[in-house]
Amino acid sequence: MAEQDSARRKRGLAMFEEVYGGVVPVPPPDRQGPFFFQTIDQLFAETWSTPNMSIRDKRLVALGAVAAMGEIEMFEIQLRAALKKGELTKAQVEDMVMFLPAYVSYPRTSKILLMTQRLFAELDKEKAGEK
Repeated sequence: MAEQDSARRKRGLAMFEEVYGGVVPVPPPDRQGPFFFQTIDQLFAETWSTPNMSIRDKRLVALGAVAAMGEIEMFEIQLRAALKKGELTKAQVEDMVMFLPAYVSYPRTSKILLMTQRLFAELDKEKAGEK
């Protein structure tokens, strides 16, 4: 790998960790194929690394986009990371869920509502030490 590519990969991996903070682990080397490297080199080294929007702002855009597509699993991943990193509060997420139906539909948002209720129950149990 060329020096420039190596620096880009390193920047991408650092941004991946900053964005997901352990919510999504980096796969072990034997599971890092071309798709993973493209994701790290392009999405994280370039797109998530641009300076004009904060990670929180970019995450809000991503949450809206994946909500509109009905991608509940990706919504949950982004939401878990936002909550873990302190980018969103429970009250802000509740407001988001009330705001989304006007733009992404009630059926899609109802799935998000159920997921957020489950997620908050899980997080509350963790806080109480009941895992």
